[in-house]
Amino acid sequence: MFFLIFTCLLAFLFTITAAVGLSSGSSNATKDMVPRNVVYVADIWHPEPNTTSNDSHIGLLDPIENPTNITHVIMFNLNVDYTPDINTTLASVGVHSSNYNWLRSQIKTLRAAGVKVMGSSGGYGNGVFNRLNANRRLSAAAGRSRRDQAFVLKLLNSLYNDMGADFILTMAPVSYAMGGNIESISGDLNYTQLDSLATASNKPNGKLIDWFNVQFYGGGTQSNQVTAYEQVIAYGWDPSRIALGMTADNTDSSWQPIKDYQTTVSTLKSKVTNFGGVVGYDYWNAGLNDKIRRWQRVEDIGQALFGQ
Repeated sequence: MFFLIFTCLLAFLFTITAAVGLSSGSSNATKDMVPRNVVYVADIWHPEPNTTSNDSHIGLLDPIENPTNITHVIMFNLNVDYTPDINTTLASVGVHSSNYNWLRSQIKTLRAAGVKVMGSSGGYGNGVFNRLNANRRLSAAAGRSRRDQAFVLKLLNSLYNDMGADFILTMAPVSYAMGGNIESISGDLNYTQLDSLATASNKPNGKLIDWFNVQFYGGGTQSNQVTAYEQVIAYGWDPSRIALGMTADNTDSSWQPIKDYQTTVSTLKSKVTNFGGVVGYDYWNAGLNDKIRRWQRVEDIGQALFGQ
């Protein structure tokens, strides 16, 4: 029941915002082209600082009005609340709210420009998976990692069955979880085992999870991030399914100047065939310490990825 409620509400949100990234109706899903230049948007209620904007919210159209080579936008945090009524929210506001008229309009424009728009749930949006899995009707004898893995596998299959093969499914583990390590930050999951079980014949590579937005935060230096990415590939992962998640928010302790990030991306692009691309987290504060606009940071990453 929890899965059906969640996926039906999710389907309604994505229908309104037209966020299904690929065309519907095909019998086999189209594989995402690589590399990806992904913008992760968590704080949507802050207009860009040091500009003349009078908006009370973030603007998402600058990256398509300038030559950034943006490919995806991920909206965070999609959540499910059960009190007083079942309600799906984005950034704590109900998705049906007229407060999101501007967002629906901008997402429509993004999609018309060829950008895939996605929704993200979990992470520091505390509690959503516990609410979805509240009854935990799994074997009490199973360890936590087995229970969580069974739940995630069921959720992935529910989303796939409800939304179809063209619906992009991703996950965002920390980098060291990709080696089969089970640790709490990424939900006590064995991602190697989960990926072997999460399969569908008409999905790219036969996998329910299209690709991974892997958190390579906290690497400290450009060389550490390159080494960490190469280690994940050495575990046996297809590089086209591994996007390099890096912090774009200057308030994060692992933030680096854009030139350092460009070096990291250019190095990986030259060393790794079918490099999966970059995810910048979070857009709202991106570029501030580099004294550039948000969209200019996306452009700088795009230049490193595509050489334009």
